[in-house]
Amino acid sequence: MAWLPDSNDAVFLVPIPSDEQAIMTIPEFKVGEVPQAEVDESTGEFMFTNIEPGQYAVVVLEKSGRQMPVRLLENDSSVIIVLKETDRDQTIELGYLRFP
Repeated sequence: MAWLPDSNDAVFLVPIPSDEQAIMTIPEFKVGEVPQAEVDESTGEFMFTNIEPGQYAVVVLEKSGRQMPVRLLENDSSVIIVLKETDRDQTIELGYLRFP
């Protein structure tokens, strides 16, 4: 089943401290304080731009207000991205994802 975000839903990058050995939970966030993706509602593709180096979780904010981590389709693990300074002007493909 394909799930596309509702026009009121959004996709975010939530910073995660890079010194954590294992990520147990994704921190809650406030809209406007973390990077928000531009979403193409017709295809479901989304893009973040001008992201600072760091470690991030991809999270969807549902219309209900619930914050849910996005998961990799292949193994159901949370999508965690580590961006280095050398990644600044790069496009990083995440592959197929499962939204809540």
